[in-house]
Amino acid sequence: MSTKEQIKKLILETLRQDVSRKALTFIAKTKKPEEVEYDLIAVRNVSYLFTPREYERLAKDWEFATGDKIPVTLEEALDYMESIQGR
Repeated sequence: MSTKEQIKKLILETLRQDVSRKALTFIAKTKKPEEVEYDLIAVRNVSYLFTPREYERLAKDWEFATGDKIPVTLEEALDYMESIQGR
């Protein structure tokens, strides 16, 4: 795997972790304590809501740190999230 591909994979995995964490937190805060059961459909649907916002945050951080545009598009990020959560 080339360095460019490794960087893309690392960015996508970081985005997935951030989005998943936010989705789980959101679900936990919106359900009654006795209903806090994370079903995969709810996590996937809430993750789609958070992905664009988290992508923009990550893109700004990347540009600030490197001076370059992030090497992953929002479409690639959404496709990655769908492929991971579709498993």
